[in-house]
Amino acid sequence: MRPVLSDQSAPRESAVQLAEGFEAAVLSSISAGYEFLASRLDDEVLVQHSPAAEGLDGWRSGAETQTYLREEAIAIPRAFESDLRLEIGATASDDTVCIRPWTWVGTLRGTETVKVSIGYEVILNLKAGRISSITGSPLASTQRDHIKLWLRAIESCGGFKPPPPRGSG
Repeated sequence: MRPVLSDQSAPRESAVQLAEGFEAAVLSSISAGYEFLASRLDDEVLVQHSPAAEGLDGWRSGAETQTYLREEAIAIPRAFESDLRLEIGATASDDTVCIRPWTWVGTLRGTETVKVSIGYEVILNLKAGRISSITGSPLASTQRDHIKLWLRAIESCGGFKPPPPRGSG
């Protein structure tokens, strides 16, 4: 059963609790980690990438952001062979959670031999214990050509089609 957004009984946690809970959820499975985040969204969420990602960056309702996260939880793993692993480390301060690294490591589908390490830093800002913004940027250690291959693999395996942000339609 999926959590209901805007349920006042839904978790409202400190940044430390959210960081620890996310790490524990990811240890269970990648989809559990995403679902953990999806169940802790504010009613309005800003999704941003650096550099900017046209068609992905912008404001969405909490429900639309849940769909975005759930779609990403399917689209990204689908681009990898069975050796995929997710490396994460989360820290917290005040109303911010920094997930660094958030690194996908594995062999891309259709390449047979191209093993990549796609690392990101993901910043979650909280408002009253709920995620109000998500900002992701590649780590300096992530090779640009690996990002290009990874994005092609995602597209060739069905793509990533989250709900568009407001005003992009």
